[in-house]
Amino acid sequence: MNLAVLELLMAVIFLGGLALWLVALVDLLKRPTDQWNATGQNQIVWAAVVLFASVLGAALYWFIARPRFRASGGVTTA
Repeated sequence: MNLAVLELLMAVIFLGGLALWLVALVDLLKRPTDQWNATGQNQIVWAAVVLFASVLGAALYWFIARPRFRASGGVTTA
């Protein structure tokens, strides 16, 4: 594989992870407190998970926390 192709692939993966992290962080910070209370989740804990676990934390938020908002009848913001 050409070195330029490999570098481009690595850049795309990095930027995709950064975008996922940023979107997850903005999504969780924009949600009102009543939505968090309705699902029984803690916004501060999820913010810490996303901040400190980076892309893995963002993926966990996206696939664990967000579906609970829909299941509780809350409207998703993104």
